[in-house]
Amino acid sequence: MDQRYNNTLVNGIKIPSPDDKYRFVPMNIFPSEMLDRLEVIKALTPDMEGDAIGGTMNLVMKSAPDRFLLSANASGGYSTLFSSNSFTSFNHSGINKRSPAEIHGNSYVATPADFPLGNLDFSNKSHPVNSTMGLTIGDRFLNKKLGVILSASYQNIYKGAISDRLIPDAQPLPSPAANTLNPSDAYVRQYSTQTNRIGLQNKIDYIFNSKNKISLFNLYLHQNQYETRYTPDSVVGLNSSPTQATVTPEYRSQWQIQNIYNGTLQGDHQLSKRVKVDWSGVYSIAKQELPDQATDKWDEQVYYNAGKINQVVSTIPVGTSNAMTRRWRHNKTRTGPVMATWSINP
Repeated sequence: MDQRYNNTLVNGIKIPSPDDKYRFVPMNIFPSEMLDRLEVIKALTPDMEGDAIGGTMNLVMKSAPDRFLLSANASGGYSTLFSSNSFTSFNHSGINKRSPAEIHGNSYVATPADFPLGNLDFSNKSHPVNSTMGLTIGDRFLNKKLGVILSASYQNIYKGAISDRLIPDAQPLPSPAANTLNPSDAYVRQYSTQTNRIGLQNKIDYIFNSKNKISLFNLYLHQNQYETRYTPDSVVGLNSSPTQATVTPEYRSQWQIQNIYNGTLQGDHQLSKRVKVDWSGVYSIAKQELPDQATDKWDEQVYYNAGKINQVVSTIPVGTSNAMTRRWRHNKTRTGPVMATWSINP
């Protein structure tokens, strides 16, 4: 089923989603080196929350090993897409994380000075290098009663996509020929996406005896995603001829920030042969920000050299579709339940 019908657990505890519409947690935000195993549960059992008719994914994170553990990894590479195409990036250092209304109040009348243009300053890179690094260290102390494990992960990935889009004509031909398209518009969209992720997790557990155990788990995930979308759209019928055409370029820069923190204190107690108590104290928070999503669009008149095919001689802004939009979006979800489960075996 669609992902909105599923939910995500970490060590059996439901965590909030950074998404502003759906409750699912994106799986690509979790570093694989922090994971011990992934449980996929299609049929919910009575001890689970019944709010996921599609299924539940339980991410069981690493626990302290029985003996000293030190593990490290690093890797690099690049996407072959950027062998023949440039990666387009933008300057995000001067982006305001709050809108003018948030800074000055809803009655404030914004001026052009409130909208810096750094995130519409685009540049091209060739062969950007992907990199990932991970480190895990853990051991047990005090006669194997105290266990400690710490994991850290860093990832910087460059991705891209080039797609063609056809828009159907609102008034199609009355009798179109077989297998003939009649679009009103056709254009290409080019995406350049850089994903930068940092993950930290640690777990401390203490085994009092074979019947009593407590543990403290902390998880912090931070992900930045910088996406550039470039859409060159040629309008054939407007001011066009064999030697010139009207082109409408559109650039969009988007910075998405996602944060997840989860702290869980758990206890398992076997009070007797028939009575068992499991309890959990949980604090979780998930945030997402899209500060100053900027879109810039304008018209250009492009002239071609008659002696060479599609060679651009000059571009002249004609200004019929000049438009710039700026958007700020952010949301936050917080949970902090305290749960206890009693199990009695007759």
